[in-house]
Amino acid sequence: MNGIRLKTLGKLESKGERAALLISQNGKTYILRLAYVLRGTDARFFPESVLDDWGHEISGSELYQWVRENEVYFPRAELFGHDIKGKPRQCFLRELDLAAGLPLYVFEEASAPLNSGLQVHAILLVDKESSQRQLSVAPARISYPLRGATVEWWLVNTPEMQSGDLDLARILDG
Repeated sequence: MNGIRLKTLGKLESKGERAALLISQNGKTYILRLAYVLRGTDARFFPESVLDDWGHEISGSELYQWVRENEVYFPRAELFGHDIKGKPRQCFLRELDLAAGLPLYVFEEASAPLNSGLQVHAILLVDKESSQRQLSVAPARISYPLRGATVEWWLVNTPEMQSGDLDLARILDG
């Protein structure tokens, strides 16, 4: 399976190592995968399931909420998933650097290998009433786990990536 998959419609633009994803109904389907950072490293871990101390298994996008709510209570909970190279990996909840947030990766196909994903640094949301501006946090309409992604959140007033109303260079230059 190689990580929990979320789907969204949108448009993707990249510059070097930075990528921006405009979430828009006018776009194509992308697969998103959220990773955890392993404590003391920059290594990524893409979870698939967690087994708590009593043997209950949690999988799917609910896993992220469970980890968030139970990190203190179940440090020995076992997570199963893959590293960025797609190699199966197992770790304990206490090994995750939960303060590092959730790095977000985008894929054009659900079957694409993990190492082919592009890390998303900015998510753009259309708000026709707003001029382009960066937000300090994700808007309330974005639910967890995507809300926990380590990205910059931007409001833009156009559903197009290439537009005179959109300063994409400013977004991608970070």
